[in-house]
Amino acid sequence: MLRITVELWPGGSPRTIKELATLVIANDGTGDQLTGNYKFWSFGPGEFDKAYNSAKFPKPDETLADHDRRENVWSLVKKALDKLGF
Repeated sequence: MLRITVELWPGGSPRTIKELATLVIANDGTGDQLTGNYKFWSFGPGEFDKAYNSAKFPKPDETLADHDRRENVWSLVKKALDKLGF
């Protein structure tokens, strides 16, 4: 699972960090060595931790089939953002 968190650091100070959003990308367990299938979730501030700690994780916002695993991680992140409409 990949967890990408977007944070705002006003003035570059770690004391005033504000979480803006979280993108979660998870392998769905199918695919093979060359291709993978993934599920994506987009969360607002603080929503991921609540969902992760709950008894039932929400249905994915979107899925992607047959991603070429030889591509770099940013390619997968871009595909997720495109599928989610960002």
